[in-house]
Amino acid sequence: MAEMKESSVLFSLNQLMTLEQQRLQEEETKARRRAEAEASARADAERRAKEAELARMHAEEERRRLEEQRAREETARLEALRQAEIERARVEVEQRVRMEALIKQQEHERSLAHLAQDQHKKRLQRMVAVISVGGVLVLGSTLGIYFGKIKPEAERERAAQAAVLAAQEEEQRKLQDEIAQRDKKMALLQEQYQNAKNEKERLELQRQMDAIRPKPTPGGAVGSRPGAAKPDAPKVKCNKGDPMCVDF
Repeated sequence: MAEMKESSVLFSLNQLMTLEQQRLQEEETKARRRAEAEASARADAERRAKEAELARMHAEEERRRLEEQRAREETARLEALRQAEIERARVEVEQRVRMEALIKQQEHERSLAHLAQDQHKKRLQRMVAVISVGGVLVLGSTLGIYFGKIKPEAERERAAQAAVLAAQEEEQRKLQDEIAQRDKKMALLQEQYQNAKNEKERLELQRQMDAIRPKPTPGGAVGSRPGAAKPDAPKVKCNKGDPMCVDF
């Protein structure tokens, strides 16, 4: 009986020791899992914090990039407006210069026409004076010279001067039409340039504006047409030995 009791006590002690070891192992396992979970949570928190910081940095970089792009676009837009205003002022100055030059040229042609008429009147007055002194024979000769040569030449001069003035007036009308059409097209291109969505469109519109701008011509008014200046009408030369003709 004593041996059975002793064996029973030993068995109970072994069971208790086994249970204690199991409890200790379970607690150790729980502690290890808890530590692993805490470490994993810390790692996740650190990872999320890093990702959030990277996202914030990327967002800040994108914001700065967009602000710089908007600033560049605004600068380009203001520069385009400034250049358009400068171009408009330059075109206006060129147009005024061309119109003033054309008006002065027409005034010069009119002055020449009036001068030719005055010369013709003076010739006629001198011929009348000579006729009154020279008699009927001289009168016939003078009238023959006048109606046969001087008057036709004077009429040809007036016709040539009238043709020159008419050509200049037509040139002025065409010039005004061209200026109006060019200004209208330039205004449309400038409006399209200001509303352009990208640099490619702006470059193409700038090329079109450069193409229609008047180019300076050497040796003359800016933007003037070749051949706009007309030579003075030739003076009538007296025949050698003609006593009724006087050069002026």
